[in-house]
Amino acid sequence: MALFNDGPISSLEDLRVYETSLLDTASIEGVSLANKLDLAGQELGGEILRFLIQQLEPAESIGPGKLDQVVATDPLRRWHALRTLAIFFRDVHHNQLNDRYRAKWNAYEAEAKSAARLLWEVGVGTVRNPLRRPMPPVLEILSTDDEYPQLLFKTTWVTGNGAESAASGATLFAGGIGLKPQLTVNNPPQRATGWNIYAGVTEATLSRQTPSPLPLNEVWVMLGNQPVSGSSVPDGQAPDQYVRLQRLLFRG
Repeated sequence: MALFNDGPISSLEDLRVYETSLLDTASIEGVSLANKLDLAGQELGGEILRFLIQQLEPAESIGPGKLDQVVATDPLRRWHALRTLAIFFRDVHHNQLNDRYRAKWNAYEAEAKSAARLLWEVGVGTVRNPLRRPMPPVLEILSTDDEYPQLLFKTTWVTGNGAESAASGATLFAGGIGLKPQLTVNNPPQRATGWNIYAGVTEATLSRQTPSPLPLNEVWVMLGNQPVSGSSVPDGQAPDQYVRLQRLLFRG
């Protein structure tokens, strides 16, 4: 799973599961959904940090950096999506004073509070050694005699004990005759010992291109003109532990 600080916890598509006409409403009202996703993440971060302080101190000193260890589990993603929708309809109601928007604001606010209670009961998942999601890989174009298809590339960080981060955003290679992709990565986290590369014609067909992780400073050059078949893109790190109300439960 991705980490809480890897980026937006839920996507526009996650929001549309609850509100199919959301994009049309946002366009009509001139409201940025991206900004609301970010705002909801900031609000959740403060509430999660307060919860961890209440549950873990004084045995463990908790600061803002603890959020780096929090995993975006399914209950957390649901809470984020519902909080985003509550914020969105709260704002458009204040703009228009429309009773229909007020009803939606109240409904999503109630559902968000319910989702938060579920998260506290299920537990906030954390990892001991977090690996942040990489930035998209840096693409350079080499000359070749072959023709390459249009491709998407994603990367992950790995550690010596086999942990693997969530995948980066995609880098697009346009393809064509005489064009060959070469990729590098930047700013590895301290715990990373290598990186993996995933390639495919579409998001659904992305597969790992490296039989073993590449050294951090190594350049990857695509050899054949078609992606090789490998494992699919990972979800990221699973929680090592769950912090629940009044107790700490360990996996395994």
